[in-house]
Amino acid sequence: MIRRTLEVKTPPARAFEAWTRDIHLWWPPGHTAHQGRVVLTPEQFVEQWDGGERSLGRVVDWSPPARLVYDFYLGSSPQQPTRVSIHFTAVSTGTRVDIEHVAHAVPPEEFARTAVGFLAAWPHVESAYAAFIHPEHP
Repeated sequence: MIRRTLEVKTPPARAFEAWTRDIHLWWPPGHTAHQGRVVLTPEQFVEQWDGGERSLGRVVDWSPPARLVYDFYLGSSPQQPTRVSIHFTAVSTGTRVDIEHVAHAVPPEEFARTAVGFLAAWPHVESAYAAFIHPEHP
C-alpha cells in the first residue's frame, strides 16, 4: 500500500475539480504511454492522442467534493488493476488530499515490483497538481 498526503490552499470543491476536470492541464509529461492528453470523467480515466485513445482506468466512485476512487491500469491491466483512492478533506488552510494506492486485484508480489515505479511517480504527480493550484508558488 502506498499512502501520500498533501495540502492545498483551496476549498475541497476546487481541489476535487482540479484533480478531475482540469487534470489535462497539469498531469506531468512523461507519465503516460503516448505523451497524450489525460482525461478523467465520472466513468473513466483515459489518455487521448492524435489517432488514438488508451484506457488508464475505470472510475468506481466519483463523490465530489470528498472522494474519487478509480481502478488504475498503468503498471497492471484492466483484468488486474491497482486501485487509487483520493480523499479531499477541508482543513483550516484549505484541503488535505489523501492518496491511497493499493494492489486491489494485483497479486501482492507483482504489486511489490510495480510499487517501486508508483513510489517514484507519485511525487511528480503531487508536485504538478500543487503547482497547478498554486502557480505563484512553483
